[in-house]
Amino acid sequence: MVDALLSHKIKEEAQGIATNAPSLVLAAQHVADIVSQGFHGRNRPGTGEEFWQYRQYQHGDAVRQIDWRRSAKTEPVYIKQREWEIPQTVWLWCDSSPSMQFSSDKQWPEKRLRSEILTLALIILLTKAGERVGIIGSDLKPSAARSIVNAAAVYLIHQRRQLDIDQVPNLEKLQNHSRLVMISDFFFPVDELQKNMMQFARRGGQGCLLQVLDRAEENLDWQGRVLFEGVEDQSRILIERTETVQSAYRQRLLAHRQNLENICRLYGWSFMHAHTDKPAILALISLYSALDGKGGI
Repeated sequence: MVDALLSHKIKEEAQGIATNAPSLVLAAQHVADIVSQGFHGRNRPGTGEEFWQYRQYQHGDAVRQIDWRRSAKTEPVYIKQREWEIPQTVWLWCDSSPSMQFSSDKQWPEKRLRSEILTLALIILLTKAGERVGIIGSDLKPSAARSIVNAAAVYLIHQRRQLDIDQVPNLEKLQNHSRLVMISDFFFPVDELQKNMMQFARRGGQGCLLQVLDRAEENLDWQGRVLFEGVEDQSRILIERTETVQSAYRQRLLAHRQNLENICRLYGWSFMHAHTDKPAILALISLYSALDGKGGI
């Protein structure tokens, strides 16, 4: 009897995933299509055969890179850079902890849904550019194939039903010199996060943190007597006059964000934040620009 109930539960979960995955991918595709119109390729210096650009010689550049014909025409010495043709792995982590389920208004998506769409849209853009993408926490092998988009969507929806999610991702298994994008509200102590980031940075890893918040969380937009219930635990707090604690709340949130920014600055990472009441396109442009070399990754 227990086996039959378990089997039925698994089938229901599978049906739910199969139903939701296509719509999630479709939403991400729409956002990615709009953003991709503003980007024309992802040329980066590397070891390929195609010419990219000239730049002035700098200490540490290999002599074999010098373009003597171009340098003979002007006083500065120039090297010839070529396009990067070796696909690198970009690792993505989308927080699916209970706090990400929050939305203060029905017209705005939950933080989790917005983060999932951004994650999948970024995968679409990266794989289109020939990048290999890996999903932290999944069993998916890093790939540049288009099929990883659907597989990632299935994984993200499956994660919604998990109760034993690690709040801070483990970065030990990521390859050296790879890149990382983490999307979360980061509503947790950052000591362990900083420790993981430090170890990853020492191995040549680069990264970007995107903090996704609901606008009401940013400003504590409530008045009067409000009962706040915890989403990560069963704690409750009743505040008689919410407006009297708004200033202290905002200062604490700002201090937390500045702490995250300082940690990123320490390791040369990028930090940005977005709100669910704003178009997803804006956050995706910022993320993709960072990975495109315009934002520090």
